Formats: sequence, C-alpha cells, structure tokens
Amino acid sequence: AGTSELSQELTVTAQRLQQDYPLEISMAVEGTPRALHPVVRDEVCRIGDEALINAFQHAKATMIEVVISYRPSVLVLGVR
Repeated sequence: AGTSELSQELTVTAQRLQQDYPLEISMAVEGTPRALHPVVRDEVCRIGDEALINAFQHAKATMIEVVISYRPSVLVLGVR
C-alpha cells in the first residue's frame, strides 16, 4: 500500500463532485504520509467521502477544504 493512497482516493471523490457541481476543493497533506492498515485506510476514505458529499449536500458549500494531517500517533482528517 502506497503512502499517498488516502489523498489520491479522496481526490477522486472530489473530482467526481466537481464534475457535477460548481465546487472549489483544496486538498492539503500535513506531516509525513505513512502506510495505513488497509482497514483503517478504507474506513478513513469512506468517512472522507461522506464528509465531502455532506459538505455540499447539507451545507451547500461552494468551497471545501480537506486536510489530512499525519501526526506522530494520530491521523486527523479535516473537511470544512
């Protein structure tokens, strides 16, 4: 598993949304990306996908910022 899979998978979701809606989406990665256990990666991707979709559908967002932060013992995914 590559260390950039998480950001790549979330980018695919963002691009899909941008095809259908007038959205500006920025993605940032903080810290040093590292391999995640496949189950953890899949769950974080599902959570991120849902957060992106919800940001548009429920908040009617026109700009969405995604931050993936790799900290020493924690992975933080922010969508705003």
